[in-house]
Amino acid sequence: MSFDVYTSLLKMFDEFHEDSKDIHLSYDLTNQELQKINEKYKLNDIAGKGDSFSKTINILFWLSKNCYHNGNFNFEKEINAKNVLEYSYQKGEEYGVNCLALATTLTECLLSINLIARTISIMPFAPYDYDNHVITHVYIKELKKWIMVDPTYRCYIMDKEKTPLNVFETRELLSNQDYVVFNKEIKHNDEKIEEDSHEIKEYYAKDLFYFMTPEISCHNERIKNRRIYIVPSFYDIKKSEILNVEYRIKNEGETEWLKNRQKNIKERNYLYLVPSEIIKQP
Repeated sequence: MSFDVYTSLLKMFDEFHEDSKDIHLSYDLTNQELQKINEKYKLNDIAGKGDSFSKTINILFWLSKNCYHNGNFNFEKEINAKNVLEYSYQKGEEYGVNCLALATTLTECLLSINLIARTISIMPFAPYDYDNHVITHVYIKELKKWIMVDPTYRCYIMDKEKTPLNVFETRELLSNQDYVVFNKEIKHNDEKIEEDSHEIKEYYAKDLFYFMTPEISCHNERIKNRRIYIVPSFYDIKKSEILNVEYRIKNEGETEWLKNRQKNIKERNYLYLVPSEIIKQP
């Protein structure tokens, strides 16, 4: 029943807000901190000498193997690859990090080996939903397309021709309840997951309603970086985010973090792009 509800929302809301002006998506591949990460963890060796896809998957599997997922993770430092790897690398589930930390780290590791990548938050329709998810989008030049990779589940998603999919292709196929399948290596920490897991498909269907990504993909992307939204037409994103904060305050109390978030949302100027702009050839 839930899968039908989530996919029907994707199907009903299949057109998006028009583009805002003066948005310039860009990628910083030369930051010295990224190069330090590359050298410390020998990322060029881990990526190997294959094509962009094999390099991406090698880094994805390496990160998922060495940094576990923990959705209750609470990090006091800035979320970037340097800090996350120092905290979590090869320390097991006790030092696991959330999906935002994993995806941010994967994006920065891919940037450090000169692959074009960006972090994308995938968000649910319901403002009373506490949970969203974060993945990495990477451009595969040999395929001439973007693909979605998820370090939380050590996975990527394919259609019936076994072509890796980007987030918007995944959204469309799920909205039609068409065939999608995961790579055979999919797992959550040490738990193996079926390649056609209905549970994971339902989770993605819930969270692929709208999207948020930083304008500049870089080291420390969450600092002084504009948020860009990809949001279905007729969906009031500001109202949804305000309702979400009010719901959290009702259940958690009026913390300083929630008060600041509420203020920022009310003052925010929302910037929009359509999906085709996010998946352009960089």
